[in-house]
Amino acid sequence: MIACLLKVHLDPLGWHRQAHITIDHRNYNTSPYPQPIYTQAALSEIANMGGGGKIPYPKHIWSPAGGWYGQPQNWKTNTAVFGLIIAACAGLAWRVSAEREHRYRMPERDAFFPSRYWTKQIIEHDKAQKGQ
Repeated sequence: MIACLLKVHLDPLGWHRQAHITIDHRNYNTSPYPQPIYTQAALSEIANMGGGGKIPYPKHIWSPAGGWYGQPQNWKTNTAVFGLIIAACAGLAWRVSAEREHRYRMPERDAFFPSRYWTKQIIEHDKAQKGQ
């Protein structure tokens, strides 16, 4: 591609502020990288490229995400199993937190307080209040 390069020369002292413009017609490449030169054999080989099939891979590799390729046949089962494991861990943490929660000041009787339904100390306090 032939491009025009404009060179602007200002007066070195800057007194006149006149620009002298010269046009330089050269073959400038617009890409910052050097352009490759291909032979006819290389061009025909590039035209026949298409990625091909799957590469041979070790069959013993396994991971929760499905192994070597990212779309295993049993991805739904893997997702369900790990979802149940995560839910069980979250439930266990919830239960331990509710058992260990301690309040020095109890919530008011008619106030909305969600942990009133699962915190052991507040449940016992509410039962004692109803008994009085």
